[in-house]
Amino acid sequence: MDLFIKIGVPIIAAIMGAVATWFLTTPKDFVFPTRQVKQAKLYDQLSRTWHEYHLSHDKTLSPSPIWIHEEMKIRVFNKVRVIGSFRNLNHPRKLTHVFKGEITSDILVMIYSSKEVKGDVGVSMYSNILGGEYLIGSVIGLDYDKNALSSVSILSKLAFDEHRLNDILQVQHPKFIDCNFQALLLKDRIPD
Repeated sequence: MDLFIKIGVPIIAAIMGAVATWFLTTPKDFVFPTRQVKQAKLYDQLSRTWHEYHLSHDKTLSPSPIWIHEEMKIRVFNKVRVIGSFRNLNHPRKLTHVFKGEITSDILVMIYSSKEVKGDVGVSMYSNILGGEYLIGSVIGLDYDKNALSSVSILSKLAFDEHRLNDILQVQHPKFIDCNFQALLLKDRIPD
């Protein structure tokens, strides 16, 4: 009993004091590491091959915006970093791009550059990356006519046809598409 009082009580008191000090001095917005690990594991679902769609211009194919379909391979590492590549599937110029990015506050941001065309760079951003059949985001870069481009981007696990893409934009995200169509078509309305 004396041994417990001499050794056990001080050890228990030290542990209780350390725990109490930690709780009293830890900021209120502290996130327990177990939650961070669980959240990071949720991001692992992004590591896969995706179908990416966005609107672009190419005067050699159409005077109106066209849907570009790309196969995008994303790899998540270090819990919140992403790297990958994507290649064009439906355009005569079969461009390949590489990208790197980061996940922060459930937002995926990627910066990309072309392997073939020097200066062909851009940024893609997707919010609400943990939900649904597809992700809606935006892309800023260059179109096939080498003009500035701002477009909606749809990242999907499944391939979509043009009808389904238009339905997603017009029915589910009408305000988003109105802004993007205006940006895409604006250059056609301004005389040279």
